[in-house]
Amino acid sequence: MTLVWRAVGESVRPSMGVEPGTEVGAVARRDSLLEEIRVVNFRSARRLVLRPGRVCAFIGEPGAGKSNVLFALRALLDPSFDLSTADATFGEREISIQATLTDGRTISPGGSDGGPPVVHFPAARRGGDPVAATAGSSVAEAVHGLVRDALAATPAPRVALVRGLEAKIALPFVFRALGHDADREQISIVECGGKTNLPLFAEICRRARVPYVVVHDSDLRPGRTPADAELRTNARIRRKAGARRTIVLEPDFEAVVGMRRSKDRKPERAWRYLAHADPDELPAPLVRAVRLALASALPRRAAYS
Repeated sequence: MTLVWRAVGESVRPSMGVEPGTEVGAVARRDSLLEEIRVVNFRSARRLVLRPGRVCAFIGEPGAGKSNVLFALRALLDPSFDLSTADATFGEREISIQATLTDGRTISPGGSDGGPPVVHFPAARRGGDPVAATAGSSVAEAVHGLVRDALAATPAPRVALVRGLEAKIALPFVFRALGHDADREQISIVECGGKTNLPLFAEICRRARVPYVVVHDSDLRPGRTPADAELRTNARIRRKAGARRTIVLEPDFEAVVGMRRSKDRKPERAWRYLAHADPDELPAPLVRAVRLALASALPRRAAYS
């Protein structure tokens, strides 16, 4: 999993977990970005020094502590965040969180006036419309700015947005069997952390003018009454991503590949099924997804609106 945050310097400081459209907070200096962050005895961060750039990505396995670093930043920059003894590293009593700004000042929890603004979207909002719902607000501008900065120095890739680690592992083998290398084609295969996140990722790609393809299970099984939640989710993905950019696996990845349906070691089994597959053995929907990605617009300089 990758968590990305941006050291923004806007004039309005939105609160963490702010409701869409809400404008709150004090004025911050535009040049007061975070230069160094020091965390001691906060949750899993026993002693941490971080010197971020304008855009910083935390990459690591689940449970590695990425979210705890972000919570330390929230404790530092959000006056409403309540530090408690439960936040202290096991066996320790004192918590210390400080940051040095680019203008030389030092800030700490409760004394972060003039520090950079902070925007946080909690997990409950990831399946919604946090970007579109706040269009024009300082919250939306901060999120759009993150993507704008991240794309500014690199050509726009093409992206395959998938639900499920097994699909992320399988698609490179489909590319290879068809005589292509996804990396050389500048195609990134992104596992979106759940089906309900796909519309948001598609919206970000659309706004950034990055060609994309969405691949997901329908989860609608023959002989069973479809769940209303699945029907709504599928319809929303189709509406947001576009029917021509969406490949639906019926009813799921296992059925398309011919795997036994089981949650046990799905990524490993996907690798075993497809690592050495010949072109005529590849599942047709995955071949369509790869060909659609290859046929998308040639890489070009990213724009963002």
